[in-house]
Amino acid sequence: MVTFWLTAFVLFLSVGAPANEKSPLLSPDDLTELFKKTISSPKEVEHFVGTQKTLREPSSTGAPNQSVVKIYAPRTFEGARSGSNFYLRSRAKGTNAIAREWNPLVVGRVGINSYQMNQNTLTLTDELPESSPTNPISVFAKSFRMIVNQFLNQGLGDVKSGSVVWTNNEFSGVLDSGESIFGGLYLSNGLPSRLEVRRTKNGSPYKVIAYEYPRLPGSLSGFPSRSTISTLSGGKLHPDCELTLLEVQLASHPMPEDMFNAARLVRTNILYTNEYVNGARYSVQAGGQRKRLRVNQLNASSQPPKNIRKLTVVIVSAAVIGFVLIFLNLALNRQTESQRK
Repeated sequence: MVTFWLTAFVLFLSVGAPANEKSPLLSPDDLTELFKKTISSPKEVEHFVGTQKTLREPSSTGAPNQSVVKIYAPRTFEGARSGSNFYLRSRAKGTNAIAREWNPLVVGRVGINSYQMNQNTLTLTDELPESSPTNPISVFAKSFRMIVNQFLNQGLGDVKSGSVVWTNNEFSGVLDSGESIFGGLYLSNGLPSRLEVRRTKNGSPYKVIAYEYPRLPGSLSGFPSRSTISTLSGGKLHPDCELTLLEVQLASHPMPEDMFNAARLVRTNILYTNEYVNGARYSVQAGGQRKRLRVNQLNASSQPPKNIRKLTVVIVSAAVIGFVLIFLNLALNRQTESQRK
């Protein structure tokens, strides 16, 4: 009888679990060890899906150490990562009908080059290995890679890969900026519950990340399902961002660079292609020829779709005609009143 009820209970857990929760059972010690390795030796992830919710933003007054609570609708991301290669696709919830017709935003990096697909425009970089590009696409790609790392490095998006060293549940590491950090992991019921990050070994934390695991803790490839990142502001820790992982699929073998090529991710027609070559911006013409653009030159690719431009012209024209008619009407009324007098 005991065996029967135990079997029934196991079946209940397996049937009641979401479809993407298909990982082998892992002990709390296994999950803690996996948690540490995802930070010290970031995993290759073939595919992940998650949402990011902003809970707080800097004060509009620009005052230091001040911010306001402002919760936005979650933004959904899906992507993959292998070493420095990655792609990240973003689409915000609640976008209007026109925005839904355009491409979702896709940003990626392959080798030393980056790309961005936005609406109907593809912008690429073609940099030399020895160059240090500062073009907008490379900068934008660094920001999106930080989002990828937030999801997959347990909320630590700005830690230099391979720099973290664990000693029991304490760690040290280096940020991408070169700054040293220290921290500690705290457990609850045997599972990672809170990570404190400090600028000095014995200092107070400037960042705290709280974790929640799914109902089956070993699912989602062993990752927490939710991470809430709090940072120091005005002398107190305040929640800034909430990350929720919906799906994580670890790579079973090294992923080729072709996995991250922009051409593989295109879902709709690309009407315009731009390219940054050693910091200079070019428009790629039909046949592959490049036309260099001036710094302040407005390319057709940066304009809104043609139907939007036509609608804008119609609205502006109607407004001008309306003002003219109002002016003429006022003038006629004044002329009529003066004649009566």
